[in-house]
Amino acid sequence: MSQQPADHHHNREPGWPAWGRQNLTLTAALRMVRMYGDRIPSVAQLRADFGVSRATAFRWRAAFRDAIEQNEAVHAG
Repeated sequence: MSQQPADHHHNREPGWPAWGRQNLTLTAALRMVRMYGDRIPSVAQLRADFGVSRATAFRWRAAFRDAIEQNEAVHAG
């Protein structure tokens, strides 16, 4: 297990919650919507913007695509 300094929470990128204070998954999802809108980001974009693994980027991209499709279906009728 890696040792982190006691103030490691304060060194995080602005816009991300402090550990244990919010759900990181929800925060990441909301940030993605704000960043990309209705455009589905590429795997490379997700990896660059969020620092996630390739597999995680593929999962996030699929979830993003599904959410957009569901939203379009709701508004279509």
